[in-house]
Amino acid sequence: MTELNTAREALDALRSELAQVQARAEAQASVAAERQQDTAAKLETALAELESVKQESRTALDKAQQEAAEAREHAAGLAGQLEAITAQNRELTDALKK
Repeated sequence: MTELNTAREALDALRSELAQVQARAEAQASVAAERQQDTAAKLETALAELESVKQESRTALDKAQQEAAEAREHAAGLAGQLEAITAQNRELTDALKK
């Protein structure tokens, strides 16, 4: 009977140890799942922010391109005016020389 009792005690100890290991594993799995959910939420937030920044960049680029086109048009107009004034100056200078 002593061997049987010893075997039962060893079996009980193993069952207790197994229960503890299972409890730790479940706790670790729960923590890992929480971390995964937390990381997924942070990733979604970061992606949303990135998409927002991307859209803002597109808008800023579109605006800059529009302003650059307007500046080129204005510069072309000023160049035309300068040409006309230069031609007028030449004509006036030629007229004064005569």
